[in-house]
Amino acid sequence: MLISLSTFAQKHAGVEQYYYTGVNQSQIVPRIYFQNKKNWFGEMRYNYEANNTLSINAGKTISLNPVLGLTVTPFVGLVIGDMNGGNLGSNLSLELNSLFFSAESQYTFSVSENNENFFYNWSELGCQFNDYLYAGLALQYTRPYELKNTWEPGLMLGFTLKNWTFPLYAFNPITTTRNFVLGINWEWNAKD
Repeated sequence: MLISLSTFAQKHAGVEQYYYTGVNQSQIVPRIYFQNKKNWFGEMRYNYEANNTLSINAGKTISLNPVLGLTVTPFVGLVIGDMNGGNLGSNLSLELNSLFFSAESQYTFSVSENNENFFYNWSELGCQFNDYLYAGLALQYTRPYELKNTWEPGLMLGFTLKNWTFPLYAFNPITTTRNFVLGINWEWNAKD
């Protein structure tokens, strides 16, 4: 999912709603997050790791290079629902003028079924053309427990209007396994 296009040293929060659709599948994936002015981060996601499953993650954002907008947010989390276990991961963000790169990597493990364990990465490389439009490339990578790796390259296009963002992703767009992700996201930033 789109990791924030700005490095924050202030409180911010947001609500994201993603709709996934593809061959024989459709899924709604909501996410709520908050980061305080000391950069402690928390989020809740539903249907992200598995269907009918809630995850709660917490971590702290560290600014590695303010000039480049380079930040990393290591996190740990709890997974509850059809899958029960935990998450270990990190969000990485880099901005240079109008170019941006972000990557969310996580290892999710089940406390009951080893074959449910997986490594996952969602990466984006894009350009913010103006205050309203960005576009670029996206990549989903999944490594399920003892199964073949899954690579899904894609394209992204997003529109921004004040605190609202409307991203659209097309993964494997020229194959029969194509799938799409449409988001409606809202973010609040504190005025200090």
